[in-house]
Amino acid sequence: MLIGTTTTHQSKRVAPRALSASHIRPLLACLALGLMSPTAVAQGQDTQDAQDLDENEGAEGFDARHGQAPGLGRAASEIFFSENWFTFSGYGEIAINTAFDEPRDRSSQDLGLYYDTLIRVAPFLGFRLLPRVLWITELGLEFVQGSGEFIIDFFPETYFDIIGRTEISFRIGLQPLFLGYINNNEEPVLYQSVNRPEVERLIIPSEWVEAGVGAYGAAHDFTYALMVTHGPDLGEAQSSTWIRHGAEVRFENYGIGVNGQLAYLGIPFTELVLSGYWSYTGSGRTIDTGSGPESFWTNMGMASLHTRADYEGLTFMALGTVGFIEDTVGVFALTGQEHGAGQVLGDFVYGAYVELAYDIAHTWAQQFRSVVDRPTSPFRIGEVALPVFVRYERLDTHASVDPALAGEAYLSNDLHVLVVGMNYRPNHVVAFKVDGRFRKNLSAPAGSPSMESLLEVGVGLEF
Repeated sequence: MLIGTTTTHQSKRVAPRALSASHIRPLLACLALGLMSPTAVAQGQDTQDAQDLDENEGAEGFDARHGQAPGLGRAASEIFFSENWFTFSGYGEIAINTAFDEPRDRSSQDLGLYYDTLIRVAPFLGFRLLPRVLWITELGLEFVQGSGEFIIDFFPETYFDIIGRTEISFRIGLQPLFLGYINNNEEPVLYQSVNRPEVERLIIPSEWVEAGVGAYGAAHDFTYALMVTHGPDLGEAQSSTWIRHGAEVRFENYGIGVNGQLAYLGIPFTELVLSGYWSYTGSGRTIDTGSGPESFWTNMGMASLHTRADYEGLTFMALGTVGFIEDTVGVFALTGQEHGAGQVLGDFVYGAYVELAYDIAHTWAQQFRSVVDRPTSPFRIGEVALPVFVRYERLDTHASVDPALAGEAYLSNDLHVLVVGMNYRPNHVVAFKVDGRFRKNLSAPAGSPSMESLLEVGVGLEF
C-alpha cells in the first residue's frame, strides 16, 4: 500500500528594512532573472576566492579558507562573498540505499532513517539589501521513499545578517543552530559518507532550525556565536529518535532556548569546536501525571565537542555529544495526551564518532590536474580528489531512563555503526559517493534485525 504524506511549513515573510525604490527595482529584476535562468545568474556572479577576501570589508572574520560564513555551508554563504545584490546558489543530492533483500530495521518508525531513495534540493536566495545587511532564504525540498511509503518535506530557512566589525555581527530569523558539525555543514560535498552520521541524526538532530536572534564574531584565534531561540516541541518527540521530531521547523514558540559555540583555530590545519544548547521548554501545556493537572515545563540541553584536521590529503574528524531531559515523566504524559501513546525518552543520551579519510589522489593530483584543469570549464575544475574513509560511531538514545518509566515499553537505538567508503570528486562542487554501512542495534525489538549491512550510493552537487 502506498502512503503519501506531505509536510509543509509556511515561512513567515520578513519585510526588508531601509529599502528605497532604487533598491527595490534591481532586487526584483534580479529575482525574476534568477527564477527564469538560475544558471545564468550563478555563472554571472563573481564569488571571491580566499585571496580576495581581505579586500572585502564585509567578509572579515569569515572562514576564508573554505568560503563559509559562520554557521553556514558554502552554498548558503554565497551572498557573503559576492558584491552583487542577488545570488542564487544551493545544493542537491540523490542517495540510494539497499540491503539486497535482507530485512531492514524499521523500528524507529522514521522513514528518514531507513529509506531506499532520497532526493533533496535546497536552493538559497541571497539578497544584499544594504552593503552590510544581507537576507538569506533557503527553500529546501526533499522526497524520501521506501518500504511502500513516501514523504515529501519542505524545510525553509530565512534570516537577516547585519555585518558589523570582525568581533561582532548579528543574525535574526529562522536559522540553523550552531551545534555539532553537520548542522552547519549540511551540504553533501562537505562530508564523506552518502548519509549523514547517525550520531548527528539521532542525538544531534540534523538541520535543526529555530527562530532566534544572536551574535557571532572572531577575535585572535577564536570564533564564537551566541543566540536566543525558540525551544523544541517535546510533544512531538519519539522514544527511538529522542528529540529529533521535536526539533523540526515550526513557528510556534514552546519555550526559550540559548545556543552557544566557541571554536579555537590556533592549531595549524585544525579546528576545535565546543557547542551547547539549553532550553526551558513545554509552553506550560496542561498534563496529568497521575496527581492531577499541572503545567508542563522542563529543562533540556545538549553539548558537543568536535575536532577536524586536514593536512596533505589526510583528514581526521572526531565528535562527541551528550544530552539530557529533566522531566521525561512529563514528556511521557504529554506525548500520550497528544498522540495516544506515551513516549519514553532517555533522560541522558550520548553519541560519538571518529573518522579517518585519505585522498589517494593527493600524491599524483598535481600531474592529473594539469590534464583536466580547463579555465573555461563551466564546472570550474581545479582539483580531483579520491578520498577513502572509515568511520566508527557509538550512540545510545536511552543511556539512562527515569526509574518511574522503567516498566513502560519503548523503542531504543543502542548502536554500533561502521562505515567504509570512498568518494570521487572531479572538482570542489561535485561528489560521487559509495560506502558500506554496517549497523548493529543492541536494543532492536522482536521482529527487527539487530544487524544491517547496507550498500549506499549517492551524488552531491553544490551550485
